[in-house]
Amino acid sequence: MNKWKKVINYCEENNVTPNELLQMCSNELYRKGEMSRFTNFRFELYAKKRIEQKNKNLHKQYGSKIKAVKEVIDSEEFKNEFNKIKKGRFFNAPQSENFLKLVCDKRQYLRLAAAFGRNGEKTII
Repeated sequence: MNKWKKVINYCEENNVTPNELLQMCSNELYRKGEMSRFTNFRFELYAKKRIEQKNKNLHKQYGSKIKAVKEVIDSEEFKNEFNKIKKGRFFNAPQSENFLKLVCDKRQYLRLAAAFGRNGEKTII
């Protein structure tokens, strides 16, 4: 509990918001490597697409996460970034399956929450 008090005190002294704290933690945990940057890039695109769906009241439709993933993968921005990175064993499976698994993985919550926070959404949708 003592460690959490230090974190809370630091945030209060430096006026760090919860979203900024999530971003700081995300940068510290996932700061290295090309794949890490690419994953963060994909989460950014995904967060923007889900927020767009929410604003259009499409978020209650069945399969909207899958549709968002497919729209992100079909976007020109994604394709350009995908062509820039080195290909490895990760790219043997279809990208939509990989990305959907990544979005649904509970271990990626911090990265996903940080991406939504950077785009102005307080919760993951």
